[in-house]
Amino acid sequence: MKVIVFTEGGRNYGYGHVSRCKALCEAFIETGVTPDLIINGDETITHLLDDISCKLENWLDNWNALCENVKGADIVVIDSYMATHEIYTDVSDLCSGAVYIDDTNRIDYPRGILINGGFGWKHLNYKKRKGLDYLVGPEYIFLRKEFWNVPLKTTKETINSVMITLGGTEIGGILGEIVGHLGRIFPNFCKHVVLGPQSTDLINYFKKLDRGSTTRIEIAPNAEKIKHIMSKCDVLVSGGGQTVLEALAMGLPPIVIGVADNQLHSVRMLENAMVIKYAGTISDQDLLNKLSSQLEDLNDRTLRRQMSVLGQKLVDGKGARRIVNKLIAKALHDYVQTGERNSFESQV
Repeated sequence: MKVIVFTEGGRNYGYGHVSRCKALCEAFIETGVTPDLIINGDETITHLLDDISCKLENWLDNWNALCENVKGADIVVIDSYMATHEIYTDVSDLCSGAVYIDDTNRIDYPRGILINGGFGWKHLNYKKRKGLDYLVGPEYIFLRKEFWNVPLKTTKETINSVMITLGGTEIGGILGEIVGHLGRIFPNFCKHVVLGPQSTDLINYFKKLDRGSTTRIEIAPNAEKIKHIMSKCDVLVSGGGQTVLEALAMGLPPIVIGVADNQLHSVRMLENAMVIKYAGTISDQDLLNKLSSQLEDLNDRTLRRQMSVLGQKLVDGKGARRIVNKLIAKALHDYVQTGERNSFESQV
């Protein structure tokens, strides 16, 4: 079975797409299928991939040359904010199973399968269209394999450790302000600050914010290291991307800071489900005070325990397996069909 996954990631794109496409590749490999992973990005993504091989190529600009490779593939996945409608149409026309990862109802997708595991998918007003089927909702959240089978988290009496990250990039100095503010308000909390691979030069800066021994700097940790940090910590302070979903699977209560507009619907849904606290966006004037107030509230063990249990029920970590099993089942079904292509039952 021939499977190709196209995505983007790195200094200019962030790392969320690479992380979740890695999860899909891991689920395919578990079934005995090794996908070709092609990433429009740079060398900073390598810390995310571990033993998953990939090809770094600007497939957006070199698309015409890649079409021959796409032709006849059984499954082709595109996870992109940049790909044109023409690319999606080519994939739909040239391969048996076209799959589109979508967060924003970005374009008018052609025949294929659209996947959105985000909590805000209902706000996107997806339309029923002939030939376009949907796998949507939290059961299709796909996380890296380290988060597939996670035990229930033990909730401590009080907060001792906090994990702090805004993803792979340092945004406008706000991460330093957050770490400094929390260090002043909660000097006894151990703060695990997770930076991206391009942030090595910030190590000394963060160490100066706390002259004691309560700040730990982690540079570009892989999934196993992230899991270890989350298992030790009592609260996460993070942007609204993949890290929050991994934290929910781990039973780690998150305080979320809005970094990107396309995350806000999902963040609001998670807030309404009472599995996160939302501190506001990085541009809010009262962000730091609200953040420390919410962290103070979460010192209540009962509240943290409630969020932990609800989070692990909501995100069970099995989404990648569900998706891959359905895609492979459909591909195998299509092999033996002589008539019209079979469709998934749409949820839209």
